[in-house]
Amino acid sequence: MTRAAATLTLLGCLVSVDAGAGGRIGPAGQTSRPYTLYRVNVAGARRIPAAAVVRIAGLKVNTQVTTLDVERARQRLIDSGLFSSIGYRFSMAGYSLIVTFDVEEPQWDARVLLDNFVWFTDDELTRTIARELPTFAGYAPSLPRSLQLVTRALQGHLDGAGIKGTVSYVASSGGDSTVSAYRFRVDLPTPLIVCAVELEGVSPLSADGARDRVQSVVGQDYSREFVARAMDVNLLPFFLERGFAKAGVTAIRARPAATNDAACSGKVRVTVAVHEGFAYAFAGARWSGHEEFQSSDLDNRLGLMPGALLNMRLFDAGLQAVRDAYSRKGYIAARTAHTFSFDNEARSAAAVITIVRGPQARMGLLEIAGLPDEASARLRESWSLAQGAVYDGIYMRDFLKAARDAFPAVFREFPNVSVQVGFRGEAGIVTVSLTFARQGSDS
Repeated sequence: MTRAAATLTLLGCLVSVDAGAGGRIGPAGQTSRPYTLYRVNVAGARRIPAAAVVRIAGLKVNTQVTTLDVERARQRLIDSGLFSSIGYRFSMAGYSLIVTFDVEEPQWDARVLLDNFVWFTDDELTRTIARELPTFAGYAPSLPRSLQLVTRALQGHLDGAGIKGTVSYVASSGGDSTVSAYRFRVDLPTPLIVCAVELEGVSPLSADGARDRVQSVVGQDYSREFVARAMDVNLLPFFLERGFAKAGVTAIRARPAATNDAACSGKVRVTVAVHEGFAYAFAGARWSGHEEFQSSDLDNRLGLMPGALLNMRLFDAGLQAVRDAYSRKGYIAARTAHTFSFDNEARSAAAVITIVRGPQARMGLLEIAGLPDEASARLRESWSLAQGAVYDGIYMRDFLKAARDAFPAVFREFPNVSVQVGFRGEAGIVTVSLTFARQGSDS
């Protein structure tokens, strides 16, 4: 073989390559003669700059390297948490060695949620993590090594500030079931008690009512996740019921109380930033996919008068009434989809509502289990939906209520009732199963 470059590719190990001058580059981990490193190349890097990959690998050009040095460089790349796999290959430039690292980068698809680091800003912690995990900006690979590096960075920052606590993480939905997330928090010897919640971005007219809605977190151990859930459950409905259809929480911040803050000494003050927006009036609805009903019928079921404030609680209840109306006509899988067209100048919002009916269901078998034969027969006689009839999706609720009134002794003896409604959509047939059990029964 001439002194021209000889190359090969193999992930994770080195095999013999003719070095062109009688020397051999042996299998990884074995001693080999040193070669002058001419250049380090990188293939496959997209997110991480090639220069950063070379820097992490730690090989220096114009120095003597062996196969063991290259394998150690590969291990440093693995330990960086930035790559899902690392391979390398050799070529020769005269008597000098060229090393090419073939890297495969993972998806940066895991949100990093910072839960109770009340002593620092998110920007400060982001910069801290980026020093361990270059290019970090809120998302990280979901590789264990990458998550360990985030933990190490946060723990080091905590230790450097003299705060006694241990950083840990757990998988979290993060408010979005389509995205994986990991919640990092500090486990402390004593809890971080919330002593006060302040609101930003709330108009004077809304301030008193909104303030009442956030008091549930006062006295609780601070967690950003917990506060966010409390705002979703308590605060946002306050605005949505008053026409503020675009209201939302934009930020949750917490900080230890100042040393001269006697009312909150040793506790945490929380600030919730709110985008209140405009209060919109309802400008009516435009319907599609509603063959079984006139638009006016659906407007009546929706129950919101044009010109009234857009109360989203009433709007959602109205949509449920619409779905119930379709369910009574056998469309038990009916759903609604809606969007709003907002007119900020007029402070009004018109709804566009689409009905997706799905298949129409018809009554199939009624199965009753757990009752004596006589009671079962009496209950079956009171069932008025015949086989083949359009299945009323609300009928079961009405039937059980009427049956409890008509047969109180049966329901006293068998108070536990399990209801299963099986629907074969392709056939459009419903099977209803009622299973009765005595109190405390495992059946």
